[in-house]
Amino acid sequence: YQRRVRGAVLKGMGFESRILWVASAVTVLSFMLWASVEFGTVLFSVHPIMMSSCCVCMLSGLTVYRIGGANTPLGTIRKRHALTMGSAVVLALVGIGAILANKIIEDKSWAPGSLHAGLGLAGIALMGMQVVVGVLKFAYAQRGYSVHSWHGVVGPLIAVVFACTACTGLWEAPAQFPGKLVLSIISAGLIAIVVVIRFRIPFMKTQEYGELTLEERQFQRAYVGGGSKGSNAAEYADDL
Repeated sequence: YQRRVRGAVLKGMGFESRILWVASAVTVLSFMLWASVEFGTVLFSVHPIMMSSCCVCMLSGLTVYRIGGANTPLGTIRKRHALTMGSAVVLALVGIGAILANKIIEDKSWAPGSLHAGLGLAGIALMGMQVVVGVLKFAYAQRGYSVHSWHGVVGPLIAVVFACTACTGLWEAPAQFPGKLVLSIISAGLIAIVVVIRFRIPFMKTQEYGELTLEERQFQRAYVGGGSKGSNAAEYADDL
């Protein structure tokens, strides 16, 4: 059993981890270059740069429980998830602030006037809800209790909303077609990597916890840094 868990750790912290960070960096830098070339140093260009970076952080946050490794304390992995998702929120706020400030300067209405804007408004509202629930969940987890198990199910759905928002924003933008196509391919590559990681690497917990022997349960609890307080679900089952 120990060899099986350690094998999953090595598998999860190897190629997939490195390729994810490379793809994330390429995606962010590509959007920065595209926005700079298409829109220059105007305030509007801050919006696509910040929101694309937000999406990248969000996608990375969806993988931390898969590539964190069972040799890393569960509390540490939770903090990594909170850090990546918290960064996504900050970037989103800066991006939204930039586009609203640009609307004020251009004397435009704040009301959503396109599919991109409508999806963006829905995504921000869902993100706000998810943040509140995530903070509560994290606080309870620190004390060994499990709450809001649906948080981990809703998270990927919100990421889909943000991905669709980014896609519509890209193709609605007054920019050249080749740049849009290249960014679409790069973004699709990053999303594909995240999907593969989530399906290929198991969550670093035991879904069939009740089927383990007492010795295996004790080993797993000690190996992932779990404590004795709270339910089994609090230690393993409900994180994203």
